[in-house]
Amino acid sequence: MDGRTSRGRVALFLVLAFAIDWVCWVWAGSQTGWSVAEGSGPWPVVLPLTMFGPLVAALVVRVVPGADVPRGWRPRVRGNVRWYVVALLAPSVLTLLGALVYFALVSGSFDSAATAYAQAAKAQLGAHGSRVPMLMVAQFAFAMLVAPFLNMLFAIGEEAGWRGFLYPALRGWLPRPAAMLATGAIWGLWHAPLIAMGYNYGTSYPGFPMVGILAMMLFCMGFGALLCLLRDATQSV
Repeated sequence: MDGRTSRGRVALFLVLAFAIDWVCWVWAGSQTGWSVAEGSGPWPVVLPLTMFGPLVAALVVRVVPGADVPRGWRPRVRGNVRWYVVALLAPSVLTLLGALVYFALVSGSFDSAATAYAQAAKAQLGAHGSRVPMLMVAQFAFAMLVAPFLNMLFAIGEEAGWRGFLYPALRGWLPRPAAMLATGAIWGLWHAPLIAMGYNYGTSYPGFPMVGILAMMLFCMGFGALLCLLRDATQSV
């Protein structure tokens, strides 16, 4: 597909990917007071299902007469085990590094006793104070070793669209770094209606919602670049 995908097909993909999910999100928001209440209303169903919007868009573009078959939609574990290990561990490592940088810059916000976490664990799970450290370790291990495989069932809906179709299509017109950043920026902008309804960052920060949308775009550009590198290394999303 690289270098042969027409601008018309990319435009069709973007229109479909944005329209499918934005319509769903606006409808869900109208049912919950324009707030992403993840545990109420239609959101528990809408959020995971709309992750497949980019996949649906890519499939539609694929069946348009004359379209070539997208590459990278099949796992390619053989010969790429090390890259799959990187993909499994890198998000957690980057999260820890980000936390270290944050607390180094905003040292006053660090709480070695994890008071807020302990209170939440006690309120939600009835955890005794002495069990909180073990609970933290268990949740961290779950997040690193189990959650990625559960989330993969839904994340493939996004990855098949953004890294499986859009990124290699943009590689046909743009240098590799520019294609990575452009894919990430578009991916971040796709989240705009959710951010405008308080998803990820809430609604009380200065510059709401534009600052939140920009922050999401910057995050997706950075994290998306890592995903693009892994996609190039494995030839698979």
